[in-house]
Amino acid sequence: MRATAWYTTTLAAAAFVLGTLAVGSGTPRGAWEPLARFVHLQDAPKPASANVLSEHELAVLSTMPPQGQAELLLERAINHYAGANDQIAARVNSWRGRITLNDRLNNLFVTAINSDDLTVRAAGIEIDVAARNRISDTTISGIPIVWQRRLTGC
Repeated sequence: MRATAWYTTTLAAAAFVLGTLAVGSGTPRGAWEPLARFVHLQDAPKPASANVLSEHELAVLSTMPPQGQAELLLERAINHYAGANDQIAARVNSWRGRITLNDRLNNLFVTAINSDDLTVRAAGIEIDVAARNRISDTTISGIPIVWQRRLTGC
């Protein structure tokens, strides 16, 4: 029975390849050209999916432990998902002392801090501060004290 499944898969793949070659110009490049008309390397970036936190993700998020929430939301913020930064801002105070800067979260933090988007950097710093169980106090300038210390080295 296992040989039958293998035979069927091989036959279907061969039929697909032969069909593609027959429809195209007879070469794999000819089969690629219709797809290549839609996507070029020089084109502006085109999202593969909508960058929005879905209702399902938001519902699942509430059932996750704080560590999972922080990791998921920082990953979404890095990928510019709408609503991710708002969710981080709403939840970060409840994460203090409840999340740790494990390898995954630290890697996400490094990615966030090197982002060209300042809001992603801010999200990364807020989560880093929460993981270290510090409080992000702001001064009159509006810049959190921990950020000022990182910027000035004090």
